[in-house]
Amino acid sequence: MRGLSVGVVVFSFLVALLLAPAAQASMHEVSGSFEPTEGPFDIFVHFDDWDNQIITQRWEFAFTGTFEGIAFVHQMIVIENDTGKWEGLDAVMFTGTVDGESCRWYGLNEWTVVDGFAVGKWEIFIGTRGSANLEGEGTFVTDFETGVGTLLGYIEFDD
Repeated sequence: MRGLSVGVVVFSFLVALLLAPAAQASMHEVSGSFEPTEGPFDIFVHFDDWDNQIITQRWEFAFTGTFEGIAFVHQMIVIENDTGKWEGLDAVMFTGTVDGESCRWYGLNEWTVVDGFAVGKWEIFIGTRGSANLEGEGTFVTDFETGVGTLLGYIEFDD
């Protein structure tokens, strides 16, 4: 009789799993602005073998809009010697809220300076919103002098 009871419990558990609604990812638009609160600091400048200037530095940014909180940014800028072109890659760690719910994410920004503005793409490659997984991507524009910028895009998380 005990084997039958265990079988009924296991069968009931499997049926419950099959009938439970699956978590679905939903897409949400993102917009907002950001501005530096500290930085740049820990600035390091050197030159590569082709005489391109490479700058690494760190910043802290305050975000408002869909994302509310603070981002710590480790930035690498390459200034090409022959063209004068500025390109950057940022590693970002954000802590705060998204739509009022606790949020933390890690991402990358890639950008180029065009007419005094850093124009680029952002991507969240791992993050959480409450207990849900979070991903996203979009674009941003930053005034290269002030560091003040805006972003647009989308995020996706499990409901």
